[in-house]
Amino acid sequence: MAIACSKLLEIAQIARDVGFQLSLISNGSRLTHQVIKQLAPHLTCLGISLDSASSATNREIGRVDGTGKLLNLDELVANLHLARQINPQLTVKLNTVANLLNVGEDLRSLVGRVRPSRWKILRMLPVIGDSLAISNEEFSTFDQQLFTRALVSRQICHFARTRPNCAKVLLRYSANV
Repeated sequence: MAIACSKLLEIAQIARDVGFQLSLISNGSRLTHQVIKQLAPHLTCLGISLDSASSATNREIGRVDGTGKLLNLDELVANLHLARQINPQLTVKLNTVANLLNVGEDLRSLVGRVRPSRWKILRMLPVIGDSLAISNEEFSTFDQQLFTRALVSRQICHFARTRPNCAKVLLRYSANV
């Protein structure tokens, strides 16, 4: 186990021992089988950033490690299932950023395999020089397609009124998904 992972495990154990509820947000690239076995018992919530089911799209978005290796989605799904077996109280959530490269993608199959308790879909906002941002209309279409395709109840949360273009959509799975 890498030094950073061993420090994370040590911090998680101490924090849990003193009564903290722990959440970890990750892109999943370092959540190996061994790390999950050691870390899952200490977590309350595990959040995974997942923008695409396509290797080509993930590569283009930049979802690769320092060596250019892509996250293996089958391993990620297996590790999330293992985490739930180890810690049945664990909440798994997904964060997806809708952008120009994934806005037409149907993530239903991948999300169904992960079976998150919550799924947040965020819109990539324009940044100077960033060509992946999408319009309000593209985001609305993406959101509506996912809402229509998945049997979910939906709650829309808006950030502060000073940031009206920042809409955060929270999709909660119904019991039958």
